[in-house]
Amino acid sequence: MQFIKRTIARKRPLLMHILFMCIGLNSLAQNVGIGTTTPTLGRLQVNGSINNVSAIFGGSSAGDGTGLSIQVGASPGIGYNQYLNPGSAAIGGGSRFRQRLDMATGAMVFEAPSAETFIRRLTIWQGGNVSVNTLENNASLFVTTEFPGRTTAQFRGTTYPSYLNQAGASTYINGGKLNSKVFINDLPLGNVYLGSDTNKIGINTSTPAGILHIRQYANRGMLLVAPVYGFNNWEFAAYKNLTDPAADMYTFYNGNYKGNFFYLDGLYYKASDRRLKTNIKTMLPVINKVMKLAAVEYEMIYDNPTQKKTIGFIAQEVKKYFPEIASTSGNEKTGYDFDNLEAMNYDGFATLAIKAIQEQQQVIKNLKARINDVKNRLQQLQLPTDK
Repeated sequence: MQFIKRTIARKRPLLMHILFMCIGLNSLAQNVGIGTTTPTLGRLQVNGSINNVSAIFGGSSAGDGTGLSIQVGASPGIGYNQYLNPGSAAIGGGSRFRQRLDMATGAMVFEAPSAETFIRRLTIWQGGNVSVNTLENNASLFVTTEFPGRTTAQFRGTTYPSYLNQAGASTYINGGKLNSKVFINDLPLGNVYLGSDTNKIGINTSTPAGILHIRQYANRGMLLVAPVYGFNNWEFAAYKNLTDPAADMYTFYNGNYKGNFFYLDGLYYKASDRRLKTNIKTMLPVINKVMKLAAVEYEMIYDNPTQKKTIGFIAQEVKKYFPEIASTSGNEKTGYDFDNLEAMNYDGFATLAIKAIQEQQQVIKNLKARINDVKNRLQQLQLPTDK
C-alpha cells in the first residue's frame, strides 16, 4: 500500500494533466470529440480543420519529422508526409504521396508530386476499372505513359520482361526466360486476329516485305501438321540445291524430301531416285488402254464465271484403266456438296505417252523388219518389186 501511495503521489501532476485533457475533449458515453460537444459519429470525432487538414499524426513542431495527415473538403483523403497549407506541402523531408476520394466521380485517386503540384497516377473507378497515368476508363485496365519513348507497361519474367509500347511505341511479348513459350488464345475454337488490310506480319523478321514474311531458321521453313491424322506434316522451305547458289522451294513430308520448285523456271521436280523405290517392274503394254481414253473439252461448273473452256480427261474414266494416277478424297469437306471427289495426276500421262510411243515404235520396227524380209524373198525369186 505504501508503494502505491508513493507512486500516486509522484504521478499526481501527470494524472491531473490527463484528467484536464479528458474534460477538454468533452467525453460523452465514452466517445471523444474535438471541436464538438456531441461526438456521435465515432469513438473519436474531430470537427473543423486548418486549411482542409483535420489532423496530422507524426511530424514535429520543427517540421523535420514525417507524418500522416487527414484531409477534408471537396476531395477528402489521406496525405502521406503531405498536408494542405493551403497548397500541397510536406510534413517533413523526403517523398510525399496522397490518396483521395474524387467526390464528383466517386473514384479513388492516388497522386504523386511532380515539381510543385500533384499528378494523378492511379485511379480506381466505381465501376471497377483501373486507370494508370490517364483519366480514360473505358477498359478494365487502361495504362498510358506520361513521356514519349517510355514503356507503357512491363511484365517481368524470371529472366526477360515483356514490354507494351517500349521504345518507339513497339510492343515486345516474351516468354520470360530462355526456351519458354508464348501462347496466344490457346482455347478451343479461339480466333487470333493480327493486323489489318494494310499491315504486314513478319516471323523472325521485324521488316516484313509482304503480307506474311517468314524468315527461316537455318533450313527449316513452314510446317503444316495434321493433329487428327497422326500428326503427319508437310514442310515448305527455301533450300539451296546442289548445282546452283540460289534457293529452290523444297517440299517435305514427315521430314522426307518429296520435290522442289526450280528457281529459274518454277517447274516442279519430284523425287525419283532409284534408291527411293522398290519392287521395280517394267510396265505392261498400255497402248490399247490409252486408245480407250477419251480426250474431252469441257467447262468447270464452280468458280468459272466466264465459262472458260479447257481440255483434259474425266477422272472416273481414267480410273477404270489407270487407277495408279487417280486419287479419291475421303469424306472430309472438299468445298463441294458431295464426297469422294475424284482427282488425277496429269503428270502420269507423260509416262503413259512415252510407254505408248515405245510400244508403237516397236510395232513400226517389227513392220519394217517384215517388209524387209518380204523384199529379200522377192529378190531371191527375181520378181519385180514396187519401189
